Amino acid sequence: MKAILTICCFALLVVQSQLFAQTTATKVYVDWNLFPVEQKEKASYFRVAAVDKDNMLNGPAEYFYLNNEDYARNLYAKGNYENNARTGKWEWWYANGLPAEIGYFEKKTSPDKQQNTIKLKAEEYTYKIESYWDSTGVQQVTNGNGKVQYVENGITTGKGSYQNGVKHGEWEGTYQIPDTDESIPFTEQYTAGELISGVSYDKAGKPYSYKVLEILPEPKGGMNGLMRYLMQSLRYPTQARRKGIEGKVMVQFYVNKDGSLSGIELMQGIGGGCDEEALRVVKGFPKWTPAVHRGQEVKVRMSLPIVFKLG
Repeated sequence: MKAILTICCFALLVVQSQLFAQTTATKVYVDWNLFPVEQKEKASYFRVAAVDKDNMLNGPAEYFYLNNEDYARNLYAKGNYENNARTGKWEWWYANGLPAEIGYFEKKTSPDKQQNTIKLKAEEYTYKIESYWDSTGVQQVTNGNGKVQYVENGITTGKGSYQNGVKHGEWEGTYQIPDTDESIPFTEQYTAGELISGVSYDKAGKPYSYKVLEILPEPKGGMNGLMRYLMQSLRYPTQARRKGIEGKVMVQFYVNKDGSLSGIELMQGIGGGCDEEALRVVKGFPKWTPAVHRGQEVKVRMSLPIVFKLG
């Protein structure tokens, strides 16, 4: 099961920050890695979730297999979000309706060092598994203890033991890099949920040793560099200013293994020239330092919300 989204990063340009408590249940198509997509043909599931006025996931969420759009009990997953981070109890099911996994997320978010400016952060979690069943209904983990073998599309993505809800001992498997045809075989050693060491292999068989599971991509100059670039480059469109248009423009893009950006697209717009301005600025980004997963540079997808607010 895809229990944890491994890389999730957000940047936000804010002139005046606000918090919104009111939420609305919205339906969104998502791909296999639970990223929103505009076209149903590209989706693996659809999500019905509580979204606040700042377009943040806050509250209950349910993911459904696409073969059942009448919201019947053909669920893929359900649980709760807090500021786009999964929290508390989450449950997963197989497409045949049998239970797959039950676990608990505890969110750990480092305090923002800068307020009302650029915020670049990754949500970190502790996750403890409570129960797991294979696709035939055989329970492999009970009360956080047991041995599992995760299989997706005929590939063993993870195989090892859980002890008190967390990984322990030797784990092996193959990590499928999202949105690519590439995969990374690996073997890892865990103690009480902590990664002690690991080795992965590229397609040529070259080994890569690591003690950190993943390193997020970073813009040129880090946080300060991103802030300077956006503050110097972004312009409030005259048309939007004249019409009093405010709101958030959401842009998605990939950071490639060489640090270049690709697949830049608008995911949410507000008009008045703000959408075009946000895309222009993102397309002008200098190269980033690429992400590293299991010791290897990988391509990852990023989300960049840019808030236009008159003040």
